[in-house]
Amino acid sequence: MEDKKLTERESMDLIATMIADTRQELSRGAGNMLLFWGYLCVIVALLEYLVGYLRNGLGVEIPVTGELIWWLIPVVGIPYTIVVNKRNAAHRDVKTYTDKLSLSLWNYVLWLAVAAIAIGAVFYISGFNAWYVMVLFAFFVVGMAVSVQGMIIREKTLIWSGAFSVVCGGFLVSGAIVGATWLLTYTVPLFILAFAVMMIIPGYILNQKAKKE
Repeated sequence: MEDKKLTERESMDLIATMIADTRQELSRGAGNMLLFWGYLCVIVALLEYLVGYLRNGLGVEIPVTGELIWWLIPVVGIPYTIVVNKRNAAHRDVKTYTDKLSLSLWNYVLWLAVAAIAIGAVFYISGFNAWYVMVLFAFFVVGMAVSVQGMIIREKTLIWSGAFSVVCGGFLVSGAIVGATWLLTYTVPLFILAFAVMMIIPGYILNQKAKKE
């Protein structure tokens, strides 16, 4: 029996259905994951900012450095994400092409994160300030990945919030190139703002949409 050939209209309807199904599934799980990463990054950044203020502003002796605090993000976030993804995958038997595309996207980001961590660790062990490597990774790589995810599931909130993060990263890189003196002062506040816009706000929006669906 010959396979039935789909018309152009049927093909478009099938693609639209796959995207809608993937969007619904991702909205149910991705909203919570975005909230987790958003709050984790914001809390760690606030903690680093507080430690820096106490050490440098008030002269309080604190045994933990700000650079070391940044490592809480990958140490806490990556294992949690791996466990949750495996648990979610076990409950889903059928995967669409868009599901696989989304999974490949974030697996790619995960491996880039591992590479960035390794680079940062080498510099940190060598006595150099390595935290900026992770910060720029967060602005650019994560920001672009969020935008691409938004394009995959046709969610404008993700597209524009990811773009906002990339713009913030470009702003900091431009400041570093010209040797701006305000760079270190505004990096952490901008990091907090970027992750609030890129993950916390879209996380709540996705969860709200998932409840309606």
